[in-house]
Amino acid sequence: MTARKHVKVCGIKVPLRVVSDKKDRKLKGAHGYYDLDTGVVTLNKKLPANSDDHFLTHEVLHVLLNSSGALRVTAAALDIDIDKPAGLKIMEVWEETFIRVLTPHVRETFGPP
Repeated sequence: MTARKHVKVCGIKVPLRVVSDKKDRKLKGAHGYYDLDTGVVTLNKKLPANSDDHFLTHEVLHVLLNSSGALRVTAAALDIDIDKPAGLKIMEVWEETFIRVLTPHVRETFGPP
């Protein structure tokens, strides 16, 4: 598991937490998450062997889409109002699907974050 305290995305140092799902209820059934409100990436301490780079890449892509403005630009291009609950839900599903597709390709092309 990574011993880093942060990752740099879009010129910003993003704090990185590695904790067990017993200490963080949001990790129940999850390998990690990016909290947009706090700006922190959290990874589950109990990740499958040799998978921490994969899940860190996945969460860093969430940071990248949100910090760069790419998510809002995509919503605008698709004429989706993410300030309304229905539009936000659509974009959350799009974001997760897009990142799941990109994660292995980004890792293979650029290496781990």
